[in-house]
Amino acid sequence: MTPIEKVEGRAIPFGLKNVDTDVIIPAHWLKTVSREGMGQGAFESLRADPDNLFDSAESKARRFPDS
Repeated sequence: MTPIEKVEGRAIPFGLKNVDTDVIIPAHWLKTVSREGMGQGAFESLRADPDNLFDSAESKARRFPDS
């Protein structure tokens, strides 16, 4: 397996301490040998809330124009 050398993306402060790894990526997304498509599972439980911070106006204002 090729090691990950660089990660690029945006960061959103969401005020939680000690975030459980199952919140970051639920276990059912880890049943693959590929990393493709895993972003869809990132913070899945938080994103299910219609008022989630990832889709808030403040979060959207911080995004890069091409995102």
